[in-house]
Amino acid sequence: MDTDLLAKIEKFSQLCTIGNVKTHIAFLGTLILAKAVESRVDLYAVKPTRDKGNKNAFSARTFCHSVLVPLSAELGIDIGAKGREPLNNQPYFSMHSLGDLTPVHAAARPAFDYMLDLIKELQGSTSEHARLALRAYIIVRRKYQKKYFNHDARLNDCASP
Repeated sequence: MDTDLLAKIEKFSQLCTIGNVKTHIAFLGTLILAKAVESRVDLYAVKPTRDKGNKNAFSARTFCHSVLVPLSAELGIDIGAKGREPLNNQPYFSMHSLGDLTPVHAAARPAFDYMLDLIKELQGSTSEHARLALRAYIIVRRKYQKKYFNHDARLNDCASP
């Protein structure tokens, strides 16, 4: 495993925790997954209706909702935002394209800027590098997934004579 990618995703996760930002985590996961699946995807053209001339544009919101959300439940990873539509939040809701100077809340800015650096690196990479980044994302974000205790099993153990 690429320890550099693990460290970058962990740092990003920590910045999101400090800034209390959950949507950025889902957004980064969406873009990493998109690049791992299709190397030609334009990670800055996240709304094809607003970037009609770009054949490599894609709907980050639809891809997140349709692919990342169900996959996160199946793999047991925390993608930050918990709703069905993780990218139906600011700044992604009003964004025309990534880097279009859409306002970002001051507390979220460090995580957002760090994410932009990760995306810039990812945009110019191969799908193989994106798959390594996806593995790192899954490994790190699994650590953030809440674990629940099964109280019924414990009660059954206590009830036995």
